Amino acid sequence: NVHLERPWGILIHEDHVYVTECRYNTILQFQLPNLTLVKRVGKEGSGKEDFNHPSQLAISPDQHLYIADQRNHRIQVMTTDLTFKNLLCHLKMSHPIDVKFLEEELFVLSYDNPCIQVFSLSGKKIRSLVTK
Repeated sequence: NVHLERPWGILIHEDHVYVTECRYNTILQFQLPNLTLVKRVGKEGSGKEDFNHPSQLAISPDQHLYIADQRNHRIQVMTTDLTFKNLLCHLKMSHPIDVKFLEEELFVLSYDNPCIQVFSLSGKKIRSLVTK
């Protein structure tokens, strides 16, 4: 049995569905077509595999999950089987709420200091649009 109280983001990739759950600070992986729970990772905190209000997620060209970890001001990178890979917390983000890929570029939308930032897969800032 899976209880979703505050789901925030959803991503469908191949034969899996990934959901961010803000209430429990977890990421859930379901198997298609029956939506059987495969794995759940995360708890509230600031370490690896910890989250503080995970929001949206995206799949990179090299098949990794990038998860906006809003209140930890970072992007957490995991493999598609939800194994920790990397933290992108050096990117000077303020409450990242969404992540999307266009080819090899990671687009990050932040809401506290409204802006769009674009990074390479290695985390190097390429450009930004500041709206304030």
